[in-house]
Amino acid sequence: MRVGLLCLALASSSADGSSSAVLEAGGEARATSGTWYVYQPQLRYASAGGAAMHDLCGELLRQGAKCRMAYVNPKLAHVVGPPALAAAANMTLDEVAALWARGLDRDDTLVAPEVAPEFVPIPFDAHIPHSQGRSDARDVARNVQALEQRGGVIARWMLGAAQDWGDRVSEEISVHIGASSYLHDTFGGAGPGPVSVWPLEAALVHRATAWLASGDAERAARKMNEEGRAVVVLDDDVDLDVKTLQRALDRASPNTARAVRFSGFSREEAYALFERTSVYVDLHLPGLEAGVCEFAMFGARVVLTAFGHGEAREYPSSWIRVLEDDADTVAKAALASLSSPANESYAYGAWCRGIPARFGPGVAAWRASRATAFVTYAAVGPDFAALAPLFVSMVVRHAFSTLTVVVATPEQRNAFWQRFGPATREALRRLGLLRRIRVAACESCFGVAGLAAAALDHARDTSELAVLLPPRAHAPRAEAIRAALSTARPGGCAVAATFAACGRGATDEAVAVADALRAAPPAPPGDCADMWRHALWRQIAPTLSPPSRTFFEAECKQQAQPNASIQMAADYELRAVCPNEHYRLSARRRYEWNSRAPDHLTQNPRFDFGLNASLLEIGGATPH
Repeated sequence: MRVGLLCLALASSSADGSSSAVLEAGGEARATSGTWYVYQPQLRYASAGGAAMHDLCGELLRQGAKCRMAYVNPKLAHVVGPPALAAAANMTLDEVAALWARGLDRDDTLVAPEVAPEFVPIPFDAHIPHSQGRSDARDVARNVQALEQRGGVIARWMLGAAQDWGDRVSEEISVHIGASSYLHDTFGGAGPGPVSVWPLEAALVHRATAWLASGDAERAARKMNEEGRAVVVLDDDVDLDVKTLQRALDRASPNTARAVRFSGFSREEAYALFERTSVYVDLHLPGLEAGVCEFAMFGARVVLTAFGHGEAREYPSSWIRVLEDDADTVAKAALASLSSPANESYAYGAWCRGIPARFGPGVAAWRASRATAFVTYAAVGPDFAALAPLFVSMVVRHAFSTLTVVVATPEQRNAFWQRFGPATREALRRLGLLRRIRVAACESCFGVAGLAAAALDHARDTSELAVLLPPRAHAPRAEAIRAALSTARPGGCAVAATFAACGRGATDEAVAVADALRAAPPAPPGDCADMWRHALWRQIAPTLSPPSRTFFEAECKQQAQPNASIQMAADYELRAVCPNEHYRLSARRRYEWNSRAPDHLTQNPRFDFGLNASLLEIGGATPH
């Protein structure tokens, strides 16, 4: 039984916020047979990111999805699959041009790395073969409009955060996915994240397995070089001269360690170096570095920078971090590491070996979220106050999610963003998220029950999985949805305390499902730790209205600090006083807070915690 016809207004990312299109629900059903395009024009074989993109296409093909790649590097074709399969996946220049001309189909998805200038402004020539070398905001807008004009989706996979390459969110792109906890949190990554990537070489795994099978005494003996010194390896991109480091090591402890730069080794020579190395130093960490994995798998202690990816939760907390990159500081840290146990390094090496096993389920989660539609309804003021936290929780927990909000009248639809909050809307625009909210008016719906049922009917018509959320709940995690569906009767929908889920072909009436959800007892406060630490929430929380903030804090367990959202608001105000375009990138410099705050801030009790700090972090590395 149909309970109403929706007129769907797609939220626009234009500057004035006007609606961009009006559609009727109930059209052609959305399938999961769309093509995944992996856009990797960088053909440099040495790029770990390039290998990750090939691995993504290969995994999609192994899962039975359609994948085309622009372009398959001949040296990495085996990562995609057998020769014939890799050749079929590879796109020609003409095919790429045709894709740009016609755009992605509604069910298609294009995944690009963070450094592709087609999808983020790069003002200088990046020297990427088969790709325009530089771009500005207008270029990016044209590219996104051309590709998404038919409803497809572009996602940027944040594999690293190299300065001026991939260290910013592109407001034209609605999906950013981090490949590490640091990248995921920093760039407001979508979905559960991270999907860590690093295609393991079979020869490396075999060598590491043999190393672990040898005895402790044998491993300890092989850690010394021919002079009886411990080997300290400096990563090739660290801005520290190896001879300068050697002199600093000798000053701190003569004849104890030999410094070596990790450059110019054949792969077999590198394996031998992994076995001999006692300490590995990497102070330039745009991503989760393959080198850290490789050396840790053989028990090397690791010295990292205290900033950026040095803060990533994947790295053991016991590893030494350094605040400065001068030779004496690094030498002292390396020598201190020699006395620490290797257990943490071996544990991290085991985590690295598990990356391939985690990669497949992570990609499957992307595919599942691409085929899921979330819907809710709003009828009264408290409903609208709940929408911003509801939407943020959905983005944090589901990579390709969209939210359709059903309201009763066209007037409510037209005034939606005013009710939602102009400041929050602007924050969403800067993060590229506006197009992931759709607003629909259902004039023929009767009451709240009719709105809820119409919302569920719309989602069932347009997706493989429809999830109805009441406007006083947070989006459930994917595993909770799967668990609920596993207990539903065949062909039926699942109803939990905070959502109802219907798969393709479910025969339950939308009205009955919506009534059952509305009648469910209130759920206890949820665990929102993933939202507290997420950059997306940290950037949006200061813009929320007091009712929205109150809703969030009532519905979530307080994980750390009871006034977290108040402190976020003060943090937002501090950035207005001390602007720093690299703020989100975290930490290479700290500034003494000695100046007097403006009167309007000293009178604001929310700002007191900042004024009382003697040392206050207000930005990341500045270009000057």
